Amino acid sequence: ECRQVFIISEVSRGGGAADAGITKGSIIVGFNGITIDSMESLQEQLSNYKKGEKVTLTLQVPGDGGEYQEQTVDVTLGSKAQVKKINM
Repeated sequence: ECRQVFIISEVSRGGGAADAGITKGSIIVGFNGITIDSMESLQEQLSNYKKGEKVTLTLQVPGDGGEYQEQTVDVTLGSKAQVKKINM
């Protein structure tokens, strides 16, 4: 079974993602408690919010040993994040 993952490919210095501690290489797996499993579901969730609003993201964050750990962060939406879609 093929599934999509959404990897943060760029974090703007001083932006909402950086302020929340989101790092390049993190994978978005949830948005306000809703599982993100397609680009459409991510875009649908984003369309419900405006710049400046706070949302909760669930991420898989790369650790020192190459293993990922789940992390939940509150982030203030800013300009569009750089996200890469990868089919796995």
